Amino acid sequence: MALSIGVDVGGTKIAAGVVDEEGAVLERIQRASPANDRASILDTIVDCALELKESRPEAVAVGIGAAGFVSSDRNTMASGTNLDWTGMRIGDVVSEGVGLPVVVENDANAAGWAEARFGAGAGKRNVLVVTLGTGVGGAVVIEIIFNIQGMGQLIFKGIKDSDVNIVQGVSITVALAFIIINIVVDMLYVLVNPRIRSV
Repeated sequence: MALSIGVDVGGTKIAAGVVDEEGAVLERIQRASPANDRASILDTIVDCALELKESRPEAVAVGIGAAGFVSSDRNTMASGTNLDWTGMRIGDVVSEGVGLPVVVENDANAAGWAEARFGAGAGKRNVLVVTLGTGVGGAVVIEIIFNIQGMGQLIFKGIKDSDVNIVQGVSITVALAFIIINIVVDMLYVLVNPRIRSV
């Protein structure tokens, strides 16, 4: 079973752990976050990942949950919030230091995905997660099972049951609209389908 190293980087602390494919945390460590020093933030992330890699050499990748807006390349911080790392290519730096592939994601989105996949949201079609830490964040994980076109660049196609889309902060209003539309569509389907109404 493949193992991954997860690192949650916040303004107060950096928490890291090794997880398996089922979401079980096998090992964890924590360090104070040197939030005001770019080099120290990266050094601490690399040190945490290396420590975990040493104890679990079968780890195959590193995932970093980072406070701020992450570029679509899943490597670069487009904008930092409470940490001084706007424009930094965190994934490249950590990958070079640890020797494993690295994916960077917004910390609230990472928490949302984990909660939807392994936590209280497991098996649910739509999940809303609010994160409270040094800052406040949130994520909406939605399963879109219908086609919507004509919303600018947003064109969603039907997806498999196992797939979800994580919608970032600025799109929360759109995501909530999709959830409401999904609920209304489900309700209308029940109303117009006599077989379901009679159950």
